[in-house]
Amino acid sequence: MEIDGKEYLNGLLDVETEPLTEDNSHGFMKSIMAELALPNAEGDAKVHAMLGDQPPYMIFMSRLQAAGGEINVPAMLFILSLVTSPGDCVMWAYTINLIHALKKRAGAVNISDLTDFFPNGFPTEAGMQAAWDAQKDPGNSPDNKLDQAKYWPIAEKEEDDGSKAKDTEETVET
Repeated sequence: MEIDGKEYLNGLLDVETEPLTEDNSHGFMKSIMAELALPNAEGDAKVHAMLGDQPPYMIFMSRLQAAGGEINVPAMLFILSLVTSPGDCVMWAYTINLIHALKKRAGAVNISDLTDFFPNGFPTEAGMQAAWDAQKDPGNSPDNKLDQAKYWPIAEKEEDDGSKAKDTEETVET
């Protein structure tokens, strides 16, 4: 059974969602405000360095970067505030990579993209568990489809000269 990226995203949108909690709402608003500030590469580098040895960050970013996905720091911090397990990290990396692919790799995924793709709130813990169970492939090794590079989206991206080029990422390493 193949994973269709758009089908996966639609499935994730169909799982149980809930409005943001008060704490998540505050974090989301802070992310919006941070995104509206002028980009600061030095500040972004400090955030990445500070989080570098944290398992959720390592899992999320290694999967996302191996697949060629990009996310800005405010959106990344918000997504990491939602994860509760290593499986969540993998699913969010896949989801962000998919959003990035649907954007034709035109800029990193940002807070605005998250609100466009999740207008009714974000998946609950039960919703994320349902999505995790749906991507399982019992009897195969590995049994998680999202652990196999062939299921990760590949998108065309614009070259500087306006031509199209395929991303050719072959492996997803953790």
